[in-house]
Amino acid sequence: SLGLVGGATVAVKGDSEALEAGRMGRCCVCLEKLPLSELEASSDVCGSKRCSGCCGACLQQYFESKVASSQFSLPTISCIQCRGRLPCSRWRECVEEPTYQRYKDLARRLLNVRCPACDRMLSLAAEEPGTPQREGALEAFRQRCRDLKAVCDTWSGFKTGTVTAARFVDVLAESGPSDLLDSRPERRIADDGWHYANRQFFQWYGQERAQHEWDRADVYSLARRVAKDGDEYTLAEFRDWFGNSAQARWASAPICAMRLAEDVLPLIDDVERRTALHLAQLRRYPKIWTPCCHMEYCFKCQVGSWHDGRTCEQVLEREAAVEVQFCEGCGVPTQRTEGCSHMICLCGASWTWEGGDDEDDQDSDWDF
Repeated sequence: SLGLVGGATVAVKGDSEALEAGRMGRCCVCLEKLPLSELEASSDVCGSKRCSGCCGACLQQYFESKVASSQFSLPTISCIQCRGRLPCSRWRECVEEPTYQRYKDLARRLLNVRCPACDRMLSLAAEEPGTPQREGALEAFRQRCRDLKAVCDTWSGFKTGTVTAARFVDVLAESGPSDLLDSRPERRIADDGWHYANRQFFQWYGQERAQHEWDRADVYSLARRVAKDGDEYTLAEFRDWFGNSAQARWASAPICAMRLAEDVLPLIDDVERRTALHLAQLRRYPKIWTPCCHMEYCFKCQVGSWHDGRTCEQVLEREAAVEVQFCEGCGVPTQRTEGCSHMICLCGASWTWEGGDDEDDQDSDWDF
């Protein structure tokens, strides 16, 4: 029991064992009885008050097994209890460095392309930015946004996983800097005689001076955007082709993969979020040019050419010798060999095979 001595609460002799037991707890995974100081890791990593204690050894094993079990996808690491998404910066501290390096390698492999000209295997993955460079570039990016609030609100949801990467791509196209849509940005000549893009003017001059310097600079080359045929055109060429609808088509051009890689991805320090956004853009607009030889390449079909007049689905169906259906998450062609019609892709998406056999569904296990 507890007694009062001079107005202070003290433990009565004989209660030491009860107090000691109060400072102990059980790991929610291995159920080992441990000091509470060793069970704080779970709530510290997750940040949720709903999560009880979990020992560091169990957390490390959980995170490392998630990474080790992934071969062809980049898993979203979630809390062992509430299943909420964990930023890489939090779970990284609980694992050995080789585990995190493997995770980064998985991200790079998802963005690999093989150049048809030089046969080199290259990754489109953006390099992990340094903090000082990222902060300066972020401020310049914010200044160029057409609707900063819309971008910031969506960005915040994307970081926590409540907003999808595809939705973030949409908001960036609608409300982000307009030059994200430029496959080749407009360039103007600065006082030093060299030509620069608009974002470079903002990075160097700052918001107050950049627009003035940009407006008075002579144009070196006009911006180009990608039309539906996959080729690049200037605004004047859009007007020649489309007439009154030219401005609307110009404004609805897809985000350029190169602009996204240069202007947005370096601002995201979380490797999983950075990769998710990059893949969402590439799957929607798969025509790219290899970084080494600038050769046309279809990222979705993974072929060193572009299929004019045919969709990616048509190309993949033609090349497949068996019936395939496409994953709703990542678009990869999938073959059903046996089992029920419930499909689980390596990217993590679940979907139903169209035209499934009810008899198989009743008697078979899930097919991966």
